[in-house]
Formats: sequence, C-alpha cells, structure tokens
Amino acid sequence: FCPRRNIEYLSEPTAELHITYKQPLQSLQQGSKQADFLACAQCQNVIAVVYQSDTQLIGAVNASLLEDKRKCKPAVVVSPKILSAEEKSNRWASLWGRVKVAAAMV
Repeated sequence: FCPRRNIEYLSEPTAELHITYKQPLQSLQQGSKQADFLACAQCQNVIAVVYQSDTQLIGAVNASLLEDKRKCKPAVVVSPKILSAEEKSNRWASLWGRVKVAAAMV
C-alpha cells in the first residue's frame, strides 16, 4: 500500500499533528484495517495515517508531501504485515504523536 504510493511517514511520539481540511477527507484502510489513511478526496494523496487507541487519536504525517523532505532523517523500512494486531498498535503508540483533525472554519 505505502510503497506503491511513495509514502514515507514522519513521526514523533511527543508531537501533536493538527490536520485542518476545507473539503472532507477520504478514509482508506489496508491490511488489518486498524489504521485509517487520510487522503485528499480530489488528488488521492495520503496526508497522514491515524490510529484510535483506547485513549487518543495518534498518527504520522506523509513526509513525501513535505516541501523540504530532505531535512528529514533517512526513512526506516518496516514491514507491518509481519506484526500481529497488538504488536502494530504497541509500535504505533511508541512512535506516533497525538493527532487532531478538524474542518476549517469558514
């Protein structure tokens, strides 16, 4: 899913990602269907991946869409397909930051 779309995620467990949209986002799911991939409904670019834990919404931003991606550390390749559902959620909880998603005020 992600390699085909040239997606590399940027995450920081202490960060807070705010996603504000003017038009509704498309929510895609893949594999275990635990995470939601938030995409632009017009261009289909995945903006971020989010997971609703027991206590909060956490996620990571698609670094491939950043203006100056070169400032990011090199990507670390992972294969979530080999992880159990619990291992995935534990991994995400340790690496992803809090996310807030809201419609833009007009």
